[in-house]
Parts: sequence; C-alpha cells; structure tokens
Amino acid sequence: MIPGARAREFLRERDPGFDWLKGGLTEGSRAWRIVYLLLAVIALGIVVATLAIPRTASSRADAGHLSFGYPISFVQVDERVWNPPGYPQTYRFDPWDDIAQWNGWLFVDWALVTGVLWSALWLLRRGATNSRRSPNPG
Repeated sequence: MIPGARAREFLRERDPGFDWLKGGLTEGSRAWRIVYLLLAVIALGIVVATLAIPRTASSRADAGHLSFGYPISFVQVDERVWNPPGYPQTYRFDPWDDIAQWNGWLFVDWALVTGVLWSALWLLRRGATNSRRSPNPG
C-alpha cells in the first residue's frame, strides 16, 4: 500500500481502476488483468508462429546454421542434411524433421512482444480515460 494523499492521487490519475478504499483494484480493473494475461498468451503464440517465416541460404555453409524466430532468432537449425539442386535455397522450419538447438531468446522475444502489446493497450486505456476527463471546450 502506498501511503500519502499525493501517492493515491497519482495512482488515480494513472489508472482509473484504482480505488484506495477497496484495497486497490476495482472490478473493472480486475477484468483488465484478464485482458493483459490474454495478451501475454497471444504474444507467445505470435512469437512461436514466427518460426514459420522461411529463411534463405545462399550456400551450403549458410544452410549449416540457419536461424529461425523473430525478432531475435531463438532456434538454430543445420539444414546441410538436405541436398538441394542449387543455391540460393529457401528453407522452412519443421519441428518434426529438423534437429534444432533452442536457446533462451524465446523468452526475451516473448517479453518484447508482450511489452509492446501491453504498452499499446495501456496507452489506449489512458487516452480513453483522459478524453473522458477532459472538459468539453465551448
């Protein structure tokens, strides 16, 4: 709990769902928590879906270390086991056929995409709140 009238006023200005007397969040603000959690799940789906973005290798050496995932690649695949007729060759990630090395960047990607979605929602909520509070000119 944040003591002080100035701190409570700051929270009321920033989050319209904050109610000090009810112990913090109102029912409407609790509903927004669910929206934020759903956005986190959607962000994970978006990051995993970026594995479907194909990569192009210009030589056999490039095919030996293809990276999949976006915005930061989090899967490394060695595609040299396939013998294409020539290069450049476009490869798609196949979790059933490819021997992949996963690294921890998946969680960083997830955090980045979640942060972008949460920030956009927060800005929309804040803009809607400010437009409701602003006096009507004229």
